[in-house]
Amino acid sequence: MAKKQILAVDDEAEMLDLIYKRLSERGYDVVMAVTGQEALDKARRRVPDLILMDIVLPDIEGPDVIRKLKEEDPEMRKIPVIFLSGIVGEHDNGSKQSEIQVGGQMYCALPKPFVFETLVEKIEESLYL
Repeated sequence: MAKKQILAVDDEAEMLDLIYKRLSERGYDVVMAVTGQEALDKARRRVPDLILMDIVLPDIEGPDVIRKLKEEDPEMRKIPVIFLSGIVGEHDNGSKQSEIQVGGQMYCALPKPFVFETLVEKIEESLYL
């Protein structure tokens, strides 16, 4: 069985390195991008199985990257996306997860910093449901 490919997009090198290391150890093929344009280019070259997307990037906002990918290629519409960002926060009920709407579709959004096991759970739920 082929490794599942995850496109991890974040402009913080330390965060990207951590995601790469921890997910690679779990058997995922992790492709990294530090800008929205780089994410677009890499996703177009090889459609990933899942995208971890920072919301705030230096060139193109994460939701705009996802919107563009999903509009230009029907295959991209099937890809699960998990947003990671310092701009999503804790809800009144104390939960550490939120959702973000992009192009009429709701996506999971985890605040940074996050518990890595929570991220892995969300990845596995998204890939294997």
